[in-house]
Amino acid sequence: DVLRSPYQTLESYKRVLKGGTSYEAKFPSVFEPDRIFFTNGVLQARRSSQAVFYEMFVHPAMFAHKDPKSVAVLGFGDGAYLREILKHKSVEKVLLLDSEEGWLDFTLSHFPEYDDCNFLDSGVTSCISDPRVTTVFGSFDDFIKKNNDVFDVIILAEPEIVGPSHESLKVLEQVRGSMSDEAVLVANMGFTTD
Repeated sequence: DVLRSPYQTLESYKRVLKGGTSYEAKFPSVFEPDRIFFTNGVLQARRSSQAVFYEMFVHPAMFAHKDPKSVAVLGFGDGAYLREILKHKSVEKVLLLDSEEGWLDFTLSHFPEYDDCNFLDSGVTSCISDPRVTTVFGSFDDFIKKNNDVFDVIILAEPEIVGPSHESLKVLEQVRGSMSDEAVLVANMGFTTD
């Protein structure tokens, strides 16, 4: 956890923890430390900027489709894509595919706001627990070979799924079979060096 000075101090955070009537206690989110997580020097998660990232990644794709009912997120990782998808009332089914369960478990315990669905009218507080959601852990290639469903919106959330630029066309061809006639595809291509 990191305090962002000059806006936050350890003293102001201690007042948040004490509770009471102080300004800090009334507005704790302003004085909470930022939580940042790196793997091998690469930023993986950050509390302070996560909402903006996921909103700008998900909503343009969702609004581009006239009536998105089924959505697939391939490489969903931390669950925050799901939170943004479930804000769309037309969604009836969401498939989440990731290669490993460990990252989701980590973010659910250390970044609980990624999975916060208190805004839903259904009373579900955890996005992952929403009955419209199916979570699958396995390989992308196995999923594509076995999948018979089609989706209105497909989000390729991890650049590793798309792969290097010389492999990206092959991956996009594989995904095309899972797309409805008017489907929208959005892909996180990451950074390229070629």
